Amino acid sequence: MSEVESQLRKVARGGVRSGEPLSRHTSFKIGGPADFWVEPVDVEDLIRLIGFLQQKGVDWTVFGNGTNVLIKDGGFRGAIISLKAFAGLTVEGSCVRAGAGVGMERVLVKAVDLELSGLEFAAGIPGTVGGAVVTNAGGRSGEIGGIVRKVKVLDSRLNMRWISERELRFTHRSCCLSPGMVVVEVEIELESGDAGDIRRRIAGIRNRRRDTQPLESPSAGCIFRNPEGKSAGELIESAGLAGTRIGDAEVSAKHANFIVNAGKAKASDILALMEMIEAEVLRHCGIELEREIRVVGD
Repeated sequence: MSEVESQLRKVARGGVRSGEPLSRHTSFKIGGPADFWVEPVDVEDLIRLIGFLQQKGVDWTVFGNGTNVLIKDGGFRGAIISLKAFAGLTVEGSCVRAGAGVGMERVLVKAVDLELSGLEFAAGIPGTVGGAVVTNAGGRSGEIGGIVRKVKVLDSRLNMRWISERELRFTHRSCCLSPGMVVVEVEIELESGDAGDIRRRIAGIRNRRRDTQPLESPSAGCIFRNPEGKSAGELIESAGLAGTRIGDAEVSAKHANFIVNAGKAKASDILALMEMIEAEVLRHCGIELEREIRVVGD
């Protein structure tokens, strides 16, 4: 056991695992090991942990459900911080407060039970609330940025504070969080609705996702952001790349903006396919695609 690991186990009250295979924690089922996988149990534990990592010069990053990330085959040299213990969920009237580690589906189920509308777009989104804010997750029927009231963050100086929706400046699949900020809690505003109408909208969204997305195969969701006024999937398809395969990484024939792990794909296969897509769409359509998923590691 290294000195850093020994000290880390004393600092963090939550679980600490070394050499943790990240393929266990990503929707792609891909990724090499992290030096450390750490699960802080509360805010104080998180502050102490990040302070220690900063002091020791150890790289770190935060994980939700691993649904919008590709971990490279060499893994991650540093600490992966899981916020799964940040799972508080409370509702007062139409105001919902959720910890960063709460799954979007759990919040949706709670909203439906209380006949609150505005979160229907989240049906079928597998990520956490914290990750949803960072990526402004959503679909055709809405985005989380449209219902966020404020977000509690831990900043790079280890200060806890609330940031308003206006300061976050949500755009398509992103927001303006400063580097080093960690989303800890999110407050969203919903509205009263008819339970039957809410359930029908959710059913329609789930059916559309099932019919148009390759949900049966491991993936990380959409790989590229939609250019202004265009569909990344349609651009990829028009470049003749639907069904294209490198190793076990394959451009989905069902939705060309999805790359699926069709067996035992490596991160290098996914990256090679992404680079091919970027080059071919630029050549055929004259458009530079912007990546939506986060690529992490060595």
